[in-house]
Amino acid sequence: MKKKKYIGLSILGAVSLLAVSCSFSEKSETTEIPSEVEASKDDVSKSEVLGDKKSDKEVTQDDKETVESAETTAAEPKARNLKELVLEEAIVVDDTDKDILDSASGYEVDYPVNSADKEIPSAYVSDTSGEKDFVTPVKNQGYTNLCWSYSTISAVESDILTHHTDIDQSNLNLSEKHTAYYNMHKTSGSYLGNIDEDYREFVFDGEDDEWIKDYDTSYVSVGGVTDYCLSVLTAWKGPVTDEDSNSFHVIKGQTDLYSKNGDVPSDAYTEPVCHVQGVFEVPATEKNRDLIKRLIMEHGSVTCSVCAADEYWTGHKTSLYDYKKYGPDNVADHEVVIVGWDDDYDASNFITRPKENGAFICKNSWGTKQGQGGYFYLSYEDSILTSNIVAAYESVLPGEEGWYDNNYQHAGFITHMTDAIVDQKNVVYAYEDNDAEYGVMFDMGGRESLKAVGFFSMATDMDYGVFVYKNPDSAEEDAINLLYMEQPVSYEDCHFITGGYHTVTLSSPVEVNEGDRIFVVIRPKEKAKLLYEKAMDSTADVNYDDWKHDLGAIHTHNEASGKSYLLDEYGSFYLKQTDKDFFIKAYTCNLE
Repeated sequence: MKKKKYIGLSILGAVSLLAVSCSFSEKSETTEIPSEVEASKDDVSKSEVLGDKKSDKEVTQDDKETVESAETTAAEPKARNLKELVLEEAIVVDDTDKDILDSASGYEVDYPVNSADKEIPSAYVSDTSGEKDFVTPVKNQGYTNLCWSYSTISAVESDILTHHTDIDQSNLNLSEKHTAYYNMHKTSGSYLGNIDEDYREFVFDGEDDEWIKDYDTSYVSVGGVTDYCLSVLTAWKGPVTDEDSNSFHVIKGQTDLYSKNGDVPSDAYTEPVCHVQGVFEVPATEKNRDLIKRLIMEHGSVTCSVCAADEYWTGHKTSLYDYKKYGPDNVADHEVVIVGWDDDYDASNFITRPKENGAFICKNSWGTKQGQGGYFYLSYEDSILTSNIVAAYESVLPGEEGWYDNNYQHAGFITHMTDAIVDQKNVVYAYEDNDAEYGVMFDMGGRESLKAVGFFSMATDMDYGVFVYKNPDSAEEDAINLLYMEQPVSYEDCHFITGGYHTVTLSSPVEVNEGDRIFVVIRPKEKAKLLYEKAMDSTADVNYDDWKHDLGAIHTHNEASGKSYLLDEYGSFYLKQTDKDFFIKAYTCNLE
């Protein structure tokens, strides 16, 4: 994304936090499933074939013959005919027409109960909120294209500061380099190696001037969007403290930028400062303005997209208003963080006058000599802002409630990247709007307690059912037959007001041992797009930076685990997906 010339980067203090295991001994009980949930399977179900009062363990020979008969007639698997969508640039979060806050109860994972109690002031800035500063110092991305990493890391830092009064902003400095590096490199160390074979990297054909290859630093010129950080950070690849090999040493010079930053960051999964457990996304429309303000008050900031072309700026980069229609000739090219707002900021301060007063206050990554000490005003009516999403990050520190030992996952990356510079050439794959149940099977690695489940929602104001099955039986190799499944051992009913990634705590944790299998099923209660990682092994065209240096071509390798399932057309079988993986994660704590 947008790069600016070097101005200066201050060296910040660092915080070092030791990982604390959440190991403990706990016994869980089977969850009592609501009757409406138990009876909601479509077409041929247990209740229809066997009778409502008969359990799986009470099935007689006659029952088995009845089941077999049903399987060979109405219950034969039939794959759903869902259209694959190829979404340019980034995740699209669909929005409800109503005011989202009207549907909030205050008990959602993305909207704490105390949020609604806070009055929204006409002006607010997180770095001057009371006696606490919730915003870390302005940094300078220099010649890199890593605004997406700088903005996201700043948002994570703000969330930490907002919820931890004992941490001072001058002592918190997370690494943009670590995040950017593992966005474009193969690595190992994911739990049980489940996503080690999902990666992207630069490869070279040996034809052009490929001196950057020697330093393995093409990644510093990768422009991008929030999706990249979503993939990296929810996989628990960092964030880590910005120090030693995790720091950029030089951010200027078309040669030094590559040659002076060749040291490899610390291991991807080693001792992260925090775990990112939530990324809450909403379209930045006028309707959602109050929700965005509440997200800023709760998490310290949100990331957003802008077009940073000179024609939309006034003064010394102090105010920004893109007044042109959003479209192919006017797109986002820069990511920043919103840290506050001023409803009375005069419209006359922008290069072209918006209809109304009011602006968000943004922290940039171009150093302190741009704008007002590195900050600027962004009109509420900016066309790029209002045509895209904002994202708030939720983090958990070691030893806190919600800190888990193990992250089970089978999908590594959201975005299929082909171009390092032009974001619109990179795509996300999803199924069209549907309400099909989908699930992921996990093979357990030890004696653990399954505590929570995480997954993506591609729409606001959504309701879901979350089902956890232990050691499900199946009569088919490539399908899970609902007729043979026992009751789920844990169930949660949940409502999200935002799109994005959410972690749902299980009210009834599930104790497991090595060799057990856990099947996590998500049931959307309204239609929405279904995101997935598409299996592939492909190499795109060669990329060049602004100086025409050969960056190499992006090679993408995503391996289907064979652990993802989609409910069939009749609602009778979960069918194994051999060409994709769904973004469901399962979180466990080790048991002593």
